[in-house]
Amino acid sequence: MSSTTWVPPGLDAVPRPPTQPRKDMHSFSNIAQIHPEGFHLDWEIDWVRQIIFGSVTHKIGVDEDGVSEVVLDSSYLELGRISVDGVEVQADVAPRQGNLGSALTIPLKAPAPKGDILKSKIEYSTTDKSTALRWLTKEQTFSKKGPFLYFQCGAIDARSLLPCIDSTFHRSSYTATVKSAYPVLMS
Repeated sequence: MSSTTWVPPGLDAVPRPPTQPRKDMHSFSNIAQIHPEGFHLDWEIDWVRQIIFGSVTHKIGVDEDGVSEVVLDSSYLELGRISVDGVEVQADVAPRQGNLGSALTIPLKAPAPKGDILKSKIEYSTTDKSTALRWLTKEQTFSKKGPFLYFQCGAIDARSLLPCIDSTFHRSSYTATVKSAYPVLMS
């Protein structure tokens, strides 16, 4: 009876498959070129009109040289002023494409190099068509003492709460300042 010893191939013996570019058929964002570094929400909740208004300030990392625009996902948002690194820009909102909403394309004044961190502030408000917001009257709550609001951003609904990179390829941390007539808890 003979014995053989099997030795696995070395790490370099089998070539690594080519890296595929990041694509997400459910996002308009240019996720192969940029990634979120975090964002700050500055909101006021209007309980009477049932909207949230204010701004989001994104910190966006650049993943390749020559990026000339930031593309974010949006849905049913009213957009106001938009700036990049403190300079106001004229962004473009593409026509709505069903449940995916609209691409928000923010031009950069000059192509950004790989490794750059951009800061983009977007003033906006939600609308009554937001798929992320659920407003309950005080009569619908257990205590019957005040209204209740919760967000549900599963699937592709975050884009109706704020313009963002709404893709499973990226997660992001955030901070928030929220003005409200009722207590606020966010996690």
